[in-house]
Amino acid sequence: DYIDKSYIESKYRMDKNNKVFYHQASTSAEHSSKNTDLVIDSFLSLPGKYNDYSLVISGQLTKTQRSKIMSVPRISCFDRLLSKKEIYKIFNRTGCLVSPSVKEGLGLAYYEANNFNCKIISTDHEPMNDLCDYPCSDFTIEEDEYMFPKVMVTKDSIVEQMIKYCEDTNGRR
Repeated sequence: DYIDKSYIESKYRMDKNNKVFYHQASTSAEHSSKNTDLVIDSFLSLPGKYNDYSLVISGQLTKTQRSKIMSVPRISCFDRLLSKKEIYKIFNRTGCLVSPSVKEGLGLAYYEANNFNCKIISTDHEPMNDLCDYPCSDFTIEEDEYMFPKVMVTKDSIVEQMIKYCEDTNGRR
């Protein structure tokens, strides 16, 4: 069991804000497979009526990504590797994990998100769609030598699912 259940107990519960999206960027800015650029662009493309939603990003960002979000107060970033305690605190406060990775597989983040009652936006492709609440169905697949296929989700598909999530949580904190 990789999840420290003590952080899920009520004494660690924070005030969950359903108006917060969370994205775990790559642990290496040079070798990103987490589609962070696409998540940032999708979030910035949300209609103005969703300006009360925010995006939290953890992980290593490129200089271009940092400069893109620097002037956007609704996006906050932990541009470093976080401890499990820090990640669990973010999950405790977050309503939705946005995880449209390029190399799709079922990562620990999906189980962590579920344990913290976070909704998940990801690709409508096995195995992620088993735990995904808001599946992005517009994507292409490139098979290669890797264990999991290379899956490219479209920005419009992510925006569509973000809007669905916003509509489902509108007015709820």
